[in-house]
Amino acid sequence: MRFFKEKDVVCIRWSSLRNQGKGCEGPVDPLCRALRIMSELVASSKKQKGNIMAKSKRILGSIVVLCISGIFGSSASAQQAGAYTIDNSHTSVIFSISHLGYSYCYGRFNKTEGTFSVDKSNPSATKFDVTIDANSIDTNDKGRDKHLRGPDFFDSKQFPSLTFKSESVKQGKDSDTLVVSGKLSMHGQTKDIELEMRRLGSGKGPGGKDRTGFFLQKTIKRSDYGMTGMTGAIGDDVSITISIEGIKK
Repeated sequence: MRFFKEKDVVCIRWSSLRNQGKGCEGPVDPLCRALRIMSELVASSKKQKGNIMAKSKRILGSIVVLCISGIFGSSASAQQAGAYTIDNSHTSVIFSISHLGYSYCYGRFNKTEGTFSVDKSNPSATKFDVTIDANSIDTNDKGRDKHLRGPDFFDSKQFPSLTFKSESVKQGKDSDTLVVSGKLSMHGQTKDIELEMRRLGSGKGPGGKDRTGFFLQKTIKRSDYGMTGMTGAIGDDVSITISIEGIKK
């Protein structure tokens, strides 16, 4: 593609982008259409000066914006689509629970692994498969963490993992929100759960690899998963905050 100037009208040679009269295909298609229109405007302006010339200049800016957004919008969608591996060092699984009704105790799981696939143009093709290491629980108190790993709570020797596997995904309230339905397994119990996940962003990370991330918050009842110990002193409702980041495979 070559830019040149002719009688104060900016022209763009687009003949190299034409596909032998069959039209253009792929991300460059909006640009081809835009350049065709611009060429026609230039031809008309040579015959009819004045109003046509002024109109072509006004339209030029709009066409350039449209063709650029078409090209880079397609590129961004292509970048987001694909399979990702969860990056544990940039993923957080945090929970909070009431202690005697006086305060909230916060904790986290330090080891999360899994994969997910993203297709922004087809949300139903998106999938999540996440595994959390129950032994990695961390509440900043070694004695309490040992108790939580025991039979009264997670019983991590018998049930070493918490898992979530999506079964269906649909578009949420906006283009960056997904409603993800699936199975959450914990403490030997598996329950249906629906999560609202928000896409935070996508782009290049260290090493030039594509990355994307999601965020969600949800409240569940631990008693639904067979953890009924100390319900008088410790709340049943557990608030969960998860932020995951994936590296494209």
